[in-house]
Amino acid sequence: MLSGPRFAPYLAAAAGDADAAIELEWWNLQVASAFVVPLNSGRYHRPLWVPTLNQAFPGVTRRVLHEDFQKILGLRNRIMHHEPIHHRHLQADHDTVYRLLAHLSEEMVHELAARDGVPNLLARRGGVGQQRERDG
Repeated sequence: MLSGPRFAPYLAAAAGDADAAIELEWWNLQVASAFVVPLNSGRYHRPLWVPTLNQAFPGVTRRVLHEDFQKILGLRNRIMHHEPIHHRHLQADHDTVYRLLAHLSEEMVHELAARDGVPNLLARRGGVGQQRERDG
Protein backbone atom coordinates (compact mmCIF):
# COMPACT_ATOMS: atom_id res chain seq x y z
CA MET A 1 0.00 0.00 0.00
CA LEU A 2 1.42 3.35 -1.00
CA SER A 3 1.18 6.42 1.18
CA GLY A 4 -0.86 9.34 -0.14
CA PRO A 5 2.17 11.47 -1.07
CA ARG A 6 3.89 8.54 -2.80
CA PHE A 7 0.73 7.58 -4.71
CA ALA A 8 -0.15 11.17 -5.72
CA PRO A 9 2.14 11.40 -8.79
CA TYR A 10 0.70 8.17 -10.19
CA LEU A 11 -2.85 9.31 -9.50
CA ALA A 12 -2.18 12.63 -11.20
CA ALA A 13 -0.63 10.93 -14.24
CA ALA A 14 -3.69 8.67 -14.47
CA ALA A 15 -6.09 11.63 -14.37
CA GLY A 16 -7.52 10.54 -11.01
CA ASP A 17 -8.23 6.92 -12.04
CA ALA A 18 -7.03 4.93 -9.01
CA ASP A 19 -6.94 1.57 -10.83
CA ALA A 20 -4.91 3.03 -13.68
CA ALA A 21 -2.60 4.71 -11.14
CA ILE A 22 -1.94 1.38 -9.41
CA GLU A 23 -1.14 -0.25 -12.76
CA LEU A 24 1.20 2.63 -13.58
CA GLU A 25 3.00 2.29 -10.25
CA TRP A 26 3.54 -1.47 -10.75
CA TRP A 27 4.78 -0.84 -14.28
CA ASN A 28 7.15 1.80 -12.91
CA LEU A 29 8.62 -0.71 -10.43
CA GLN A 30 9.12 -3.27 -13.17
CA VAL A 31 10.81 -0.78 -15.46
CA ALA A 32 13.08 0.47 -12.67
CA SER A 33 14.15 -3.12 -11.92
CA ALA A 34 14.63 -3.89 -15.58
CA PHE A 35 17.25 -1.16 -15.87
CA VAL A 36 19.49 -2.40 -13.08
CA VAL A 37 19.97 -6.15 -13.32
CA PRO A 38 20.14 -6.70 -17.10
CA LEU A 39 23.07 -4.32 -17.40
CA ASN A 40 25.10 -7.01 -15.65
CA SER A 41 23.82 -9.91 -17.77
CA GLY A 42 25.91 -11.75 -20.35
CA ARG A 43 24.17 -9.99 -23.21
CA TYR A 44 25.89 -6.75 -22.26
CA HIS A 45 29.32 -8.22 -21.56
CA ARG A 46 31.07 -6.76 -24.62
CA PRO A 47 29.16 -3.51 -25.15
CA LEU A 48 29.00 -2.41 -21.50
CA TRP A 49 31.01 -4.57 -19.11
CA VAL A 50 34.31 -4.73 -21.00
CA PRO A 51 34.70 -1.03 -21.85
CA THR A 52 33.06 0.59 -18.82
CA LEU A 53 31.20 -1.26 -16.08
CA ASN A 54 34.13 -3.43 -15.03
CA GLN A 55 35.95 -0.21 -14.10
CA ALA A 56 33.07 0.82 -11.86
CA PHE A 57 33.23 -2.56 -10.09
CA PRO A 58 36.93 -3.43 -9.85
CA GLY A 59 37.85 -6.80 -8.40
CA VAL A 60 34.48 -8.46 -9.08
CA THR A 61 33.38 -10.50 -12.05
CA ARG A 62 30.32 -9.60 -14.03
CA ARG A 63 28.78 -12.97 -13.15
CA VAL A 64 29.20 -12.49 -9.39
CA LEU A 65 27.86 -8.96 -9.59
CA HIS A 66 24.88 -10.12 -11.64
CA GLU A 67 24.13 -12.91 -9.14
CA ASP A 68 24.27 -10.46 -6.23
CA PHE A 69 21.96 -8.01 -7.99
CA GLN A 70 19.56 -10.87 -8.80
CA LYS A 71 19.45 -11.92 -5.13
CA ILE A 72 18.68 -8.41 -3.96
CA LEU A 73 16.16 -7.87 -6.73
CA GLY A 74 14.41 -11.06 -5.59
CA LEU A 75 14.33 -9.79 -2.01
CA ARG A 76 13.07 -6.41 -3.12
CA ASN A 77 10.32 -8.02 -5.17
CA ARG A 78 9.19 -10.16 -2.23
CA ILE A 79 9.07 -7.08 -0.01
CA MET A 80 7.27 -4.90 -2.55
CA HIS A 81 4.68 -7.60 -3.15
CA HIS A 82 4.17 -8.06 0.61
CA GLU A 83 5.27 -11.68 0.38
CA PRO A 84 6.93 -13.56 3.26
CA ILE A 85 10.67 -13.19 3.57
CA HIS A 86 11.09 -14.92 6.95
CA HIS A 87 12.30 -18.10 5.23
CA ARG A 88 15.21 -16.34 3.53
CA HIS A 89 18.72 -16.20 4.88
CA LEU A 90 18.26 -12.53 5.73
CA GLN A 91 21.76 -12.07 7.13
CA ALA A 92 23.16 -13.24 3.78
CA ASP A 93 20.82 -10.82 1.99
CA HIS A 94 21.98 -8.01 4.27
CA ASP A 95 25.62 -8.91 3.60
CA THR A 96 24.95 -8.87 -0.14
CA VAL A 97 23.49 -5.36 0.05
CA TYR A 98 26.60 -4.15 1.84
CA ARG A 99 28.90 -5.96 -0.60
CA LEU A 100 27.17 -4.30 -3.57
CA LEU A 101 27.24 -0.91 -1.90
CA ALA A 102 30.94 -1.30 -1.05
CA HIS A 103 31.72 -1.65 -4.76
CA LEU A 104 30.28 1.81 -5.25
CA SER A 105 31.20 3.68 -2.08
CA GLU A 106 32.96 2.58 1.09
CA GLU A 107 31.97 5.91 2.59
CA MET A 108 28.30 5.10 1.98
CA VAL A 109 28.78 1.73 3.69
CA HIS A 110 29.94 3.52 6.83
CA GLU A 111 27.08 6.03 6.63
CA LEU A 112 24.52 3.25 6.23
CA ALA A 113 26.03 1.08 8.96
CA ALA A 114 25.64 3.91 11.46
CA ARG A 115 21.89 4.07 10.74
CA ASP A 116 21.15 0.43 9.88
CA GLY A 117 18.43 -1.16 12.02
CA VAL A 118 18.49 -4.54 10.28
CA PRO A 119 21.10 -6.20 12.53
CA ASN A 120 19.03 -5.41 15.64
CA LEU A 121 15.86 -6.70 13.97
CA LEU A 122 17.59 -9.92 12.97
CA ALA A 123 19.00 -10.36 16.47
CA ARG A 124 15.53 -9.95 18.01
CA ARG A 125 13.96 -12.51 15.71
CA GLY A 126 14.18 -15.39 18.14
CA GLY A 127 13.70 -18.96 16.96
CA VAL A 128 10.49 -18.50 15.00
CA GLY A 129 10.94 -19.74 11.45
CA GLN A 130 14.72 -20.01 11.64
CA GLN A 131 14.83 -23.76 11.18
CA ARG A 132 13.62 -23.27 7.61
CA GLU A 133 15.77 -20.25 6.78
CA ARG A 134 17.40 -20.48 3.37
CA ASP A 135 18.73 -18.26 0.61
CA GLY A 136 16.02 -16.53 -1.43
